[in-house]
Amino acid sequence: MEIVERENSEVKTTVSYRELKIAMDSEMGKAAESFVRIGYLFKMARDTDVLQESGYTSYLEFAQKEYGMDKSQVSRFINIHTKFSDPEDPTRLNEKYQGFGSAKLALMLTLPDTIIEELTPTFAKSDIQAVKEEIEAEGKVSDLEIIAEQAETTKEPDGQQDVLHQVVDQILDGDLYMRIKIRQALKSSRKEALLQEILAPAGEAMHSVRIKGVGRLMLSVKGLDTEIALINVRSDSKEMYSWEAVIRAVEDYCTSHTDPEPEKKTEVAPVQPTEKPEKKKERKVSKVTKAREAEKLPSRSRKVPQEEVPSEQTAPETPTTPVAIHSTAPAGFVGDEKAEEGNRQQESAQTAEPQLEGQMEIEQFPQYLPENYIKCHDGSEVQESEDARIRAEWRRHVENICTPILTYLRQHPELIQKITITEEGIVIE
Repeated sequence: MEIVERENSEVKTTVSYRELKIAMDSEMGKAAESFVRIGYLFKMARDTDVLQESGYTSYLEFAQKEYGMDKSQVSRFINIHTKFSDPEDPTRLNEKYQGFGSAKLALMLTLPDTIIEELTPTFAKSDIQAVKEEIEAEGKVSDLEIIAEQAETTKEPDGQQDVLHQVVDQILDGDLYMRIKIRQALKSSRKEALLQEILAPAGEAMHSVRIKGVGRLMLSVKGLDTEIALINVRSDSKEMYSWEAVIRAVEDYCTSHTDPEPEKKTEVAPVQPTEKPEKKKERKVSKVTKAREAEKLPSRSRKVPQEEVPSEQTAPETPTTPVAIHSTAPAGFVGDEKAEEGNRQQESAQTAEPQLEGQMEIEQFPQYLPENYIKCHDGSEVQESEDARIRAEWRRHVENICTPILTYLRQHPELIQKITITEEGIVIE
């Protein structure tokens, strides 16, 4: 499609934005096809002896000398080909990934297949980046933290709900505006269609939440003719739910929770503008909602009270209580003597000498320091407890030993009969 024409060596637009976008998407699709073919050719150079007569010792040297590509760039081409090529024709892009473009495919390389199956070419690059960040954030949570959270949730009433109800509760808890719209939609005869529009204003969406003891879950919402997918990021598993099940979960939430009714404002005739209003730019709606950050618990570290040691360099505070001065001077000179004493104290406070250069410190004589001597950032001196040091070493040692055990127990949860949390640690039976 010809999208521009030249007139007196100047480019003149002849199409609308929509036509321009269609043409651009087409070219980006061709770029993705080229990525797959380039990856295929690099694999051929790597896995065959085609470079034997070229003088290059490896395919990486060939890519560097001929095309200026480093190892990471070559690996990206090869990985895109491996993951997204057509199994029947390895030189072509798989039909499922047509329209994504090379930039999106590069982001999708590290995503699990359960997530990729829910993405479509209409997802923006920023949306796919947000999905990737959610997966990386869950990867930073250790198995020990998950086990501790599972023990906590058994004491909470919400922990007895099924997973879908917990996901819906978290989505609605964080958005009052969404709750108000949903309550209004449930009163309509078109509640299914209205609910789909609310959960996915752009036609499709992914809502990420994090549930204690489970991890991050992603709710993939598409059209009414498609079931809703609930993906467990940690276990890389997927469950499908009908729209009826989701509507029941939403209705249960609205029944058990109350929200203030929106105030009804009296309608006032708008002031007629004298000038032609400017056309507002359409706001881009993100298709991915990130999980809310969990509230940070207060630190359990105990503060050691530090005694204030008066410094030699700081002047003593002037007493606030009146001090009786007994003088042998004549009575007429008592007031002058008090004034002189106050002036001397004020001058001594102002002229306190700073620390002299080269002045010796206790750290210069380590033979006189106590064991485990520590100097804090504020200058105070404390002595580390031997029990605390041994406890920290044992904790690190136990965590190193328990890591493979916890991995095995996670793969075989039926072996766990009881989890007990005490001040000393976690006991698994």
